[in-house]
Amino acid sequence: MKKHFLITFVLMAVLYMPSIAQIAINNTGNSPDASAALDVSFPNKGVLIPRLTQAQRNAIASPATSLLIYQTDNTPGYYYYDGSAWQLLGRYVAGTGISIVGNTISNTAPDQTVNISSGTGISVTGTYPNFTVTNTGVTASCATANYIPKTATSTTLTCSQIFDNGTNVGIGTASPGTKLDVVGVGRFGLSTNGNISLGNDGNAYMEMRESDGSGTPYIDFINDNASDYDARITLEANDQLSFLTSTNGRQLSIHSTGIALSGTNKYINFGTTFSASGYGFRDNGGTLEYKHNGGTWTPFAQPPTIPGNTEWWVRPTAASYIQPMYNQYARVYDNGQPFGFYYDGSNDNGGFFAGWSNGLMGTRGSASDIPIWGGDVFPWVDNGNDGIVNNTDNMTYSGVYGWGSAYMGVTGAGRLDAGVRGI
Repeated sequence: MKKHFLITFVLMAVLYMPSIAQIAINNTGNSPDASAALDVSFPNKGVLIPRLTQAQRNAIASPATSLLIYQTDNTPGYYYYDGSAWQLLGRYVAGTGISIVGNTISNTAPDQTVNISSGTGISVTGTYPNFTVTNTGVTASCATANYIPKTATSTTLTCSQIFDNGTNVGIGTASPGTKLDVVGVGRFGLSTNGNISLGNDGNAYMEMRESDGSGTPYIDFINDNASDYDARITLEANDQLSFLTSTNGRQLSIHSTGIALSGTNKYINFGTTFSASGYGFRDNGGTLEYKHNGGTWTPFAQPPTIPGNTEWWVRPTAASYIQPMYNQYARVYDNGQPFGFYYDGSNDNGGFFAGWSNGLMGTRGSASDIPIWGGDVFPWVDNGNDGIVNNTDNMTYSGVYGWGSAYMGVTGAGRLDAGVRGI
Protein backbone atom coordinates (compact mmCIF):
# COMPACT_ATOMS: atom_id res chain seq x y z
CA MET A 1 0.00 0.00 0.00
CA LYS A 2 2.90 2.31 0.83
CA LYS A 3 4.54 1.57 -2.54
CA HIS A 4 1.42 2.47 -4.45
CA PHE A 5 1.12 5.68 -2.48
CA LEU A 6 4.72 6.61 -3.21
CA ILE A 7 4.30 6.13 -6.95
CA THR A 8 1.09 8.13 -6.90
CA PHE A 9 2.84 10.89 -5.00
CA VAL A 10 5.70 11.06 -7.48
CA LEU A 11 3.35 11.24 -10.43
CA MET A 12 1.29 13.97 -8.80
CA ALA A 13 4.41 15.92 -8.01
CA VAL A 14 5.58 15.74 -11.60
CA LEU A 15 2.16 16.53 -13.11
CA TYR A 16 0.71 19.09 -10.71
CA MET A 17 3.69 20.81 -9.18
CA PRO A 18 5.37 22.61 -12.10
CA SER A 19 6.85 25.19 -9.71
CA ILE A 20 9.18 22.56 -8.19
CA ALA A 21 12.34 22.38 -10.44
CA GLN A 22 13.98 19.32 -8.79
CA ILE A 23 12.81 16.10 -7.16
CA ALA A 24 14.54 14.01 -4.48
CA ILE A 25 13.49 10.46 -3.65
CA ASN A 26 15.15 9.09 -0.50
CA ASN A 27 14.47 7.99 3.04
CA THR A 28 16.51 10.75 4.64
CA GLY A 29 14.60 13.84 3.60
CA ASN A 30 17.67 15.36 1.95
CA SER A 31 17.17 17.92 -0.81
CA PRO A 32 18.05 16.92 -4.37
CA ASP A 33 21.51 17.64 -5.66
CA ALA A 34 21.68 21.02 -7.36
CA SER A 35 22.83 19.43 -10.62
CA ALA A 36 20.11 16.76 -10.78
CA ALA A 37 16.52 17.03 -11.93
CA LEU A 38 15.74 13.73 -10.15
CA ASP A 39 17.91 12.56 -7.21
CA VAL A 40 17.18 8.99 -6.05
CA SER A 41 19.26 7.71 -3.15
CA PHE A 42 18.86 4.72 -0.85
CA PRO A 43 21.56 2.91 1.15
CA ASN A 44 20.39 -0.55 0.08
CA LYS A 45 18.27 -0.10 -3.02
CA GLY A 46 18.80 0.78 -6.67
CA VAL A 47 16.90 2.02 -9.68
CA LEU A 48 15.36 -0.76 -11.76
CA ILE A 49 15.49 0.09 -15.51
CA PRO A 50 12.73 -1.40 -17.68
CA ARG A 51 13.64 -4.91 -18.88
CA LEU A 52 12.64 -5.82 -22.44
CA THR A 53 13.41 -8.47 -24.97
CA GLN A 54 14.97 -7.46 -28.27
CA ALA A 55 11.61 -7.77 -29.98
CA GLN A 56 9.96 -5.57 -27.35
CA ARG A 57 12.77 -3.00 -27.66
CA ASN A 58 12.40 -2.86 -31.44
CA ALA A 59 8.64 -2.39 -31.03
CA ILE A 60 9.07 0.94 -29.24
CA ALA A 61 7.67 3.59 -31.56
CA SER A 62 9.88 6.64 -32.19
CA PRO A 63 12.27 6.12 -29.23
CA ALA A 64 13.69 9.31 -27.80
CA THR A 65 17.39 9.90 -28.01
CA SER A 66 19.11 8.64 -24.83
CA LEU A 67 16.20 6.28 -23.98
CA LEU A 68 17.65 3.52 -21.78
CA ILE A 69 16.49 -0.10 -21.42
CA TYR A 70 17.96 -3.42 -20.33
CA GLN A 71 17.73 -6.14 -23.02
CA THR A 72 17.27 -9.64 -21.64
CA ASP A 73 18.09 -11.77 -24.74
CA ASN A 74 20.30 -11.77 -27.85
CA THR A 75 23.43 -10.25 -26.23
CA PRO A 76 21.84 -9.02 -22.99
CA GLY A 77 22.89 -5.66 -21.58
CA TYR A 78 22.03 -2.04 -21.24
CA TYR A 79 21.08 -0.37 -24.52
CA TYR A 80 20.53 3.27 -25.26
CA TYR A 81 19.10 4.91 -28.35
CA ASP A 82 21.56 7.31 -29.99
CA GLY A 83 18.99 8.95 -32.23
CA SER A 84 19.31 6.47 -35.08
CA ALA A 85 20.06 3.00 -33.60
CA TRP A 86 20.24 1.09 -30.35
CA GLN A 87 23.79 0.84 -28.93
CA LEU A 88 25.09 -1.60 -26.34
CA LEU A 89 26.79 0.03 -23.39
CA GLY A 90 30.38 -1.25 -22.97
CA ARG A 91 31.16 -3.47 -20.04
CA TYR A 92 35.01 -3.50 -20.06
CA VAL A 93 36.91 -1.56 -17.43
CA ALA A 94 40.59 -0.90 -16.78
CA GLY A 95 42.30 -3.11 -14.26
CA THR A 96 45.56 -2.80 -12.34
CA GLY A 97 48.37 -1.89 -14.74
CA ILE A 98 46.00 -2.02 -17.75
CA SER A 99 44.90 0.99 -19.75
CA ILE A 100 41.79 0.98 -21.94
CA VAL A 101 41.46 3.90 -24.33
CA GLY A 102 38.95 3.62 -27.17
CA ASN A 103 39.60 0.29 -28.91
CA THR A 104 43.16 -0.02 -27.54
CA ILE A 105 44.12 -2.21 -24.57
CA SER A 106 47.67 -1.78 -23.31
CA ASN A 107 49.78 -2.46 -20.26
CA THR A 108 50.92 0.59 -18.32
CA ALA A 109 54.21 -1.06 -17.31
CA PRO A 110 56.48 -3.10 -19.62
CA ASP A 111 56.68 -6.03 -17.22
CA GLN A 112 52.93 -6.41 -16.83
CA THR A 113 51.10 -9.35 -18.39
CA VAL A 114 48.08 -8.77 -20.60
CA ASN A 115 45.52 -11.61 -20.42
CA ILE A 116 42.64 -11.95 -22.83
CA SER A 117 40.30 -14.83 -22.14
CA SER A 118 37.16 -16.17 -23.67
CA GLY A 119 34.98 -19.19 -23.26
CA THR A 120 37.64 -21.42 -24.85
CA GLY A 121 40.59 -19.65 -23.28
CA ILE A 122 42.87 -17.29 -25.18
CA SER A 123 45.90 -15.75 -23.46
CA VAL A 124 48.76 -13.54 -24.51
CA THR A 125 51.54 -13.66 -21.96
CA GLY A 126 55.23 -12.92 -21.84
CA THR A 127 58.01 -10.81 -20.45
CA TYR A 128 58.92 -7.68 -22.37
CA PRO A 129 59.76 -7.69 -25.26
CA ASN A 130 58.76 -11.32 -25.83
CA PHE A 131 55.30 -12.83 -25.97
CA THR A 132 53.62 -16.24 -26.21
CA VAL A 133 50.31 -17.11 -27.81
CA THR A 134 48.39 -20.13 -26.51
CA ASN A 135 45.52 -21.44 -28.61
CA THR A 136 43.60 -24.62 -27.76
CA GLY A 137 46.56 -25.88 -25.78
CA VAL A 138 49.20 -25.30 -28.49
CA THR A 139 51.87 -22.81 -27.47
CA ALA A 140 53.97 -20.92 -29.99
CA SER A 141 56.52 -18.25 -29.26
CA CYS A 142 59.10 -15.87 -30.72
CA ALA A 143 61.52 -15.27 -27.89
CA THR A 144 64.31 -13.46 -29.80
CA ALA A 145 64.41 -9.69 -29.82
CA ASN A 146 63.86 -7.76 -33.09
CA TYR A 147 62.61 -10.78 -35.06
CA ILE A 148 59.19 -10.48 -36.67
CA PRO A 149 56.96 -13.48 -35.80
CA LYS A 150 55.22 -15.65 -38.35
CA THR A 151 52.66 -18.45 -38.36
CA ALA A 152 54.45 -21.77 -38.76
CA THR A 153 51.19 -23.71 -39.14
CA SER A 154 47.52 -22.90 -38.69
CA THR A 155 47.93 -23.25 -34.91
CA THR A 156 51.53 -22.22 -34.21
CA LEU A 157 53.55 -19.04 -34.19
CA THR A 158 57.35 -18.78 -34.43
CA CYS A 159 60.14 -16.36 -35.37
CA SER A 160 60.49 -15.53 -39.04
CA GLN A 161 63.73 -14.84 -40.90
CA ILE A 162 62.97 -11.10 -40.94
CA PHE A 163 65.09 -9.06 -38.52
CA ASP A 164 64.34 -5.38 -37.86
CA ASN A 165 66.68 -3.45 -35.58
CA GLY A 166 64.99 -0.12 -36.23
CA THR A 167 67.61 0.98 -38.79
CA ASN A 168 68.10 -1.90 -41.24
CA VAL A 169 66.01 -4.94 -42.12
CA GLY A 170 67.65 -8.31 -42.58
CA ILE A 171 66.29 -11.52 -44.06
CA GLY A 172 68.38 -14.48 -43.00
CA THR A 173 70.81 -12.31 -41.02
CA ALA A 174 70.77 -10.67 -37.58
CA SER A 175 73.37 -8.07 -38.64
CA PRO A 176 72.03 -6.36 -41.78
CA GLY A 177 74.54 -3.98 -43.32
CA THR A 178 72.13 -2.17 -45.67
CA LYS A 179 68.56 -0.94 -45.47
CA LEU A 180 67.50 -4.33 -46.85
CA ASP A 181 70.02 -7.17 -46.54
CA VAL A 182 69.03 -10.63 -47.79
CA VAL A 183 71.44 -13.48 -46.93
CA GLY A 184 71.23 -17.13 -47.94
CA VAL A 185 72.40 -19.22 -50.88
CA GLY A 186 72.05 -15.94 -52.78
CA ARG A 187 72.49 -12.53 -51.19
CA PHE A 188 70.72 -9.29 -52.05
CA GLY A 189 71.32 -5.88 -50.53
CA LEU A 190 69.74 -2.44 -50.95
CA SER A 191 71.38 0.60 -49.33
CA THR A 192 70.08 4.09 -48.62
CA ASN A 193 72.02 5.63 -51.55
CA GLY A 194 70.34 3.31 -54.06
CA ASN A 195 73.18 0.76 -54.37
CA ILE A 196 72.13 -2.84 -55.05
CA SER A 197 74.37 -5.80 -54.22
CA LEU A 198 74.01 -9.44 -55.29
CA GLY A 199 76.16 -12.29 -54.02
CA ASN A 200 76.33 -15.21 -51.64
CA ASP A 201 77.23 -15.83 -48.01
CA GLY A 202 80.93 -15.49 -48.86
CA ASN A 203 82.86 -12.40 -49.84
CA ALA A 204 82.21 -12.60 -53.59
CA TYR A 205 79.40 -10.40 -54.84
CA MET A 206 78.34 -7.89 -57.47
CA GLU A 207 77.30 -4.36 -56.63
CA MET A 208 75.43 -1.86 -58.81
CA ARG A 209 76.24 1.63 -57.64
CA GLU A 210 74.65 4.93 -58.45
CA SER A 211 77.85 7.00 -58.71
CA ASP A 212 81.60 6.83 -58.06
CA GLY A 213 81.78 10.47 -56.95
CA SER A 214 81.87 11.92 -60.46
CA GLY A 215 78.25 11.17 -61.29
CA THR A 216 79.17 8.01 -63.19
CA PRO A 217 77.09 4.86 -62.49
CA TYR A 218 79.03 1.60 -62.43
CA ILE A 219 78.92 -2.10 -61.62
CA ASP A 220 81.55 -3.65 -59.34
CA PHE A 221 82.62 -7.28 -59.12
CA ILE A 222 84.30 -8.22 -55.83
CA ASN A 223 86.00 -11.51 -54.96
CA ASP A 224 86.85 -10.48 -51.39
CA ASN A 225 86.17 -7.65 -48.99
CA ALA A 226 89.82 -6.58 -48.97
CA SER A 227 89.44 -4.35 -52.04
CA ASP A 228 86.90 -1.83 -53.23
CA TYR A 229 86.50 -3.85 -56.46
CA ASP A 230 88.33 -6.42 -58.56
CA ALA A 231 86.62 -5.55 -61.84
CA ARG A 232 84.43 -2.58 -62.73
CA ILE A 233 82.15 -1.55 -65.59
CA THR A 234 81.41 2.16 -65.84
CA LEU A 235 79.11 4.24 -68.01
CA GLU A 236 81.04 7.42 -68.75
CA ALA A 237 80.47 10.58 -70.75
CA ASN A 238 79.29 10.37 -74.35
CA ASP A 239 77.78 6.92 -73.71
CA GLN A 240 81.21 5.31 -73.35
CA LEU A 241 81.22 1.93 -71.61
CA SER A 242 84.57 1.13 -69.96
CA PHE A 243 85.92 -2.04 -68.35
CA LEU A 244 88.49 -1.70 -65.57
CA THR A 245 90.45 -3.97 -63.22
CA SER A 246 91.84 -3.01 -59.83
CA THR A 247 95.33 -4.10 -60.96
CA ASN A 248 95.69 -2.42 -64.37
CA GLY A 249 92.91 0.15 -64.51
CA ARG A 250 91.00 0.73 -67.74
CA GLN A 251 91.45 -2.16 -70.20
CA LEU A 252 88.63 -1.84 -72.72
CA SER A 253 86.30 0.95 -73.81
CA ILE A 254 83.32 0.70 -76.11
CA HIS A 255 82.23 3.94 -77.75
CA SER A 256 79.82 4.84 -80.51
CA THR A 257 82.84 5.49 -82.73
CA GLY A 258 84.77 2.27 -82.00
CA ILE A 259 86.31 -0.15 -79.51
CA ALA A 260 89.63 0.66 -77.84
CA LEU A 261 92.07 -1.47 -75.84
CA SER A 262 94.09 0.43 -73.26
CA GLY A 263 96.22 -0.21 -70.21
CA THR A 264 99.52 -2.08 -70.07
CA ASN A 265 98.29 -5.38 -71.52
CA LYS A 266 96.72 -4.97 -74.96
CA TYR A 267 95.94 -8.55 -75.99
CA ILE A 268 93.01 -10.15 -77.74
CA ASN A 269 93.40 -13.84 -76.92
CA PHE A 270 91.48 -16.90 -78.04
CA GLY A 271 91.10 -20.01 -75.94
CA THR A 272 91.78 -20.07 -72.20
CA THR A 273 95.38 -18.76 -72.09
CA PHE A 274 95.85 -15.03 -71.81
CA SER A 275 98.53 -12.41 -72.45
CA ALA A 276 101.76 -13.29 -74.28
CA SER A 277 101.48 -17.01 -73.53
CA GLY A 278 98.20 -17.25 -75.44
CA TYR A 279 97.55 -16.70 -79.13
CA GLY A 280 95.58 -14.07 -81.01
CA PHE A 281 96.43 -10.39 -81.55
CA ARG A 282 98.34 -7.79 -79.58
CA ASP A 283 99.59 -4.22 -79.74
CA ASN A 284 103.37 -4.27 -79.26
CA GLY A 285 104.32 -0.63 -78.86
CA GLY A 286 102.18 0.48 -81.78
CA THR A 287 102.93 -2.55 -83.99
CA LEU A 288 100.04 -4.91 -84.55
CA GLU A 289 101.14 -8.54 -84.21
CA TYR A 290 99.46 -11.92 -84.54
CA LYS A 291 100.24 -15.37 -83.22
CA HIS A 292 98.87 -18.77 -84.19
CA ASN A 293 98.33 -21.45 -81.57
CA GLY A 294 101.81 -22.83 -80.92
CA GLY A 295 103.46 -20.12 -83.02
CA THR A 296 105.32 -16.91 -82.26
CA TRP A 297 104.27 -13.29 -82.23
CA THR A 298 104.76 -11.89 -85.75
CA PRO A 299 104.12 -8.38 -87.06
CA PHE A 300 101.57 -8.00 -89.82
CA ALA A 301 103.21 -7.33 -93.22
CA GLN A 302 103.29 -3.68 -94.16
CA PRO A 303 102.14 -2.67 -97.65
CA PRO A 304 104.81 -1.05 -99.91
CA THR A 305 105.33 2.65 -99.58
CA ILE A 306 105.35 3.20 -103.38
CA PRO A 307 102.91 6.00 -104.22
CA GLY A 308 99.66 4.79 -105.66
CA ASN A 309 96.85 2.44 -104.76
CA THR A 310 97.51 -0.97 -103.24
CA GLU A 311 96.47 -3.88 -105.46
CA TRP A 312 96.54 -7.48 -104.35
CA TRP A 313 97.62 -10.55 -106.32
CA VAL A 314 95.14 -13.40 -106.19
CA ARG A 315 94.91 -17.01 -107.34
CA PRO A 316 91.63 -17.81 -109.15
CA THR A 317 89.87 -21.01 -108.13
CA ALA A 318 91.79 -24.15 -109.31
CA ALA A 319 94.22 -21.97 -111.34
CA SER A 320 97.96 -22.73 -111.77
CA TYR A 321 98.85 -19.05 -111.75
CA ILE A 322 98.42 -15.84 -109.82
CA GLN A 323 97.36 -12.52 -111.25
CA PRO A 324 96.67 -8.94 -110.15
CA MET A 325 93.20 -8.57 -108.74
CA TYR A 326 92.07 -6.23 -111.50
CA ASN A 327 94.18 -7.49 -114.46
CA GLN A 328 93.50 -10.98 -115.73
CA TYR A 329 96.03 -10.80 -118.57
CA ALA A 330 99.18 -10.49 -116.46
CA ARG A 331 99.88 -13.89 -114.90
CA VAL A 332 102.67 -15.76 -113.18
CA TYR A 333 102.47 -19.54 -113.68
CA ASP A 334 103.95 -21.67 -110.93
CA ASN A 335 102.50 -25.13 -111.50
CA GLY A 336 105.81 -26.96 -112.09
CA GLN A 337 106.29 -25.37 -115.52
CA PRO A 338 109.62 -23.92 -116.77
CA PHE A 339 107.88 -20.71 -117.72
CA GLY A 340 107.80 -17.46 -115.89
CA PHE A 341 105.70 -14.46 -116.72
CA TYR A 342 103.73 -14.88 -120.00
CA TYR A 343 100.31 -14.91 -121.56
CA ASP A 344 98.24 -18.10 -121.55
CA GLY A 345 98.61 -18.92 -125.28
CA SER A 346 95.06 -18.09 -126.29
CA ASN A 347 95.21 -14.38 -125.58
CA ASP A 348 97.47 -12.36 -127.89
CA ASN A 349 97.19 -9.09 -125.96
CA GLY A 350 100.56 -9.34 -124.31
CA GLY A 351 104.09 -10.64 -124.47
CA PHE A 352 106.09 -13.24 -122.62
CA PHE A 353 109.39 -14.37 -121.29
CA ALA A 354 110.01 -17.97 -122.20
CA GLY A 355 112.41 -20.82 -121.79
CA TRP A 356 112.17 -24.40 -122.85
CA SER A 357 113.41 -27.32 -120.83
CA ASN A 358 115.79 -25.19 -118.76
CA GLY A 359 114.59 -21.70 -119.51
CA LEU A 360 116.74 -18.99 -121.01
CA MET A 361 115.82 -15.96 -118.93
CA GLY A 362 118.71 -15.51 -116.58
CA THR A 363 120.10 -19.03 -117.21
CA ARG A 364 122.53 -20.65 -119.66
CA GLY A 365 120.98 -23.02 -122.24
CA SER A 366 121.43 -24.64 -125.63
CA ALA A 367 119.81 -24.27 -129.02
CA SER A 368 117.24 -26.88 -128.13
CA ASP A 369 116.08 -24.70 -125.29
CA ILE A 370 114.96 -21.92 -127.60
CA PRO A 371 111.29 -21.92 -128.63
CA ILE A 372 111.07 -21.35 -132.38
CA TRP A 373 108.12 -19.35 -133.70
CA GLY A 374 109.58 -18.25 -137.00
CA GLY A 375 112.94 -17.88 -135.22
CA ASP A 376 111.79 -15.04 -132.98
CA VAL A 377 111.17 -14.37 -129.34
CA PHE A 378 109.18 -11.14 -129.08
CA PRO A 379 108.96 -9.31 -125.78
CA TRP A 380 106.38 -6.55 -126.21
CA VAL A 381 107.15 -5.58 -129.86
CA ASP A 382 104.36 -3.55 -131.46
CA ASN A 383 105.02 -2.87 -135.16
CA GLY A 384 101.50 -1.65 -135.80
CA ASN A 385 101.73 0.89 -132.99
CA ASP A 386 98.22 -0.08 -131.93
CA GLY A 387 99.05 -1.24 -128.42
CA ILE A 388 98.60 -4.93 -129.37
CA VAL A 389 101.30 -7.48 -130.25
CA ASN A 390 99.85 -10.15 -132.57
CA ASN A 391 100.31 -11.86 -135.97
CA THR A 392 99.59 -8.66 -137.88
CA ASP A 393 102.85 -7.25 -136.57
CA ASN A 394 104.82 -9.77 -138.76
CA MET A 395 106.61 -11.49 -135.93
CA THR A 396 109.00 -13.20 -138.38
CA TYR A 397 110.94 -9.99 -138.88
CA SER A 398 110.04 -8.15 -135.75
CA GLY A 399 111.68 -8.79 -132.43
CA VAL A 400 114.94 -10.20 -131.21
CA TYR A 401 116.56 -13.34 -132.55
CA GLY A 402 119.12 -15.19 -130.49
CA TRP A 403 121.12 -18.29 -131.43
CA GLY A 404 123.77 -20.48 -129.95
CA SER A 405 127.51 -20.93 -130.31
CA ALA A 406 127.64 -20.45 -134.10
CA TYR A 407 126.97 -16.73 -133.85
CA MET A 408 127.60 -16.08 -130.18
CA GLY A 409 125.29 -13.09 -130.37
CA VAL A 410 121.86 -11.78 -131.16
CA THR A 411 120.46 -10.96 -134.55
CA GLY A 412 117.45 -8.74 -134.93
CA ALA A 413 115.51 -7.57 -137.96
CA GLY A 414 112.41 -5.54 -138.51
CA ARG A 415 110.58 -3.69 -141.23
CA LEU A 416 111.45 -0.47 -139.57
CA ASP A 417 115.11 -1.45 -139.47
CA ALA A 418 114.89 -1.68 -135.73
CA GLY A 419 116.56 -5.08 -135.46
CA VAL A 420 119.53 -6.11 -133.40
CA ARG A 421 122.20 -8.54 -134.48
CA GLY A 422 125.16 -9.83 -132.62
CA ILE A 423 127.89 -12.08 -134.02
